[in-house]
Amino acid sequence: MGFYLIALAIVLTDQATKAVVVRTMRLGQSIAIVPGYLDLTFVLNPGAAFSLLATLPERIRNPFFILISVAAAVLIIVILMVNTIANMIMVRFRAKVT
Repeated sequence: MGFYLIALAIVLTDQATKAVVVRTMRLGQSIAIVPGYLDLTFVLNPGAAFSLLATLPERIRNPFFILISVAAAVLIIVILMVNTIANMIMVRFRAKVT
């Protein structure tokens, strides 16, 4: 449960920070958070990590990222279901053996 609360806090903080930046800063503007070491700069990244596929047209890029996200979610659900079923089988097997 603690993991999920930490993950939720990280996602909410990330989204809140992005909303504040979009509402209060101009594109390309920087604000020094720790002067000389850490700046917050408003940039847009239409691609994935490291601008992956950013040069593709939006009509191709967006469906691709949606498809990858859905496939990853389905894979995670399948893995969790298989793991749960395997654990249930092991519990029943152990009960029969003892």
